[in-house]
Amino acid sequence: MQTEIAILQYLESIRTPFLNMLIETGTFSAELIFLGAIIVALYWCVDKDFAYKLVFIVLVNALLTSCIKAIVRKPRPFELGIVRPLRVHTASGYSFPSGHTSTAASFWGGAYSLIKNKSMLIVAVIMTLFVGFTRLYLGVHFPIDVIGGILVGIISIIIANYIIANDKWLLWILGFLTLMALVFPVSEEVMMSIGSLFGLVSGVAFEKKYVDMKVQTTFKNQIAKIIIGIVGTGLIYVAIEATTLDIKIVDIIKYILLIWYVTAGAPYIFKKLKIA
Repeated sequence: MQTEIAILQYLESIRTPFLNMLIETGTFSAELIFLGAIIVALYWCVDKDFAYKLVFIVLVNALLTSCIKAIVRKPRPFELGIVRPLRVHTASGYSFPSGHTSTAASFWGGAYSLIKNKSMLIVAVIMTLFVGFTRLYLGVHFPIDVIGGILVGIISIIIANYIIANDKWLLWILGFLTLMALVFPVSEEVMMSIGSLFGLVSGVAFEKKYVDMKVQTTFKNQIAKIIIGIVGTGLIYVAIEATTLDIKIVDIIKYILLIWYVTAGAPYIFKKLKIA
């Protein structure tokens, strides 16, 4: 523990405005807006199957990370008065494991597991370690949290890829988990992960059967898809956030609807507009 404290306090002592900007940008690379933009672009314009598998890995990681956080309940360094945090609004909830680090590991490592490219492996290692370092520099995690995040990310990749390869009962299992989340007390992060997973699997299944969007099209149509899709996603997100009913079922429906629009609603609109 003393070694971890010394590391965090040393990193706090070398902060500069330029380093702060660089590190805060680095930690942003493991956040929803950045990764979500990449994933929707992949799904709408490049490769639906690859994007589906990648986001499935990331959501399994989110669920596993949230469950471990709720069990361990470890306070963050700044909550113990060890360091002064930066970008503290990204540090909600408990400390172990690091969610940003596990997300980076599952996203970039998941991409490597799907395409088996040596260059992607290098990118995955660099991005995961860099994001982990940013969380230490910002004073929002202990080193052991970052190590735990890396391990959880790797375990999530293994679990998710196994589930994808054996997905016969996946939708029914996720439906059951969604019901359990309504019955038992769970954190908002767990609810979000379960609802998003159910929305993802059901939305993709619906799109495959009833929409069947073709991702390959002209560059002009690809740009149109991105603009229309993101505007629609933004409007739905704003509407969701404006909902004031603090009821579990409403919260889960929010996430299901958002993922359904991305995976099935937007592709349906693209097809009707003849841009996909």
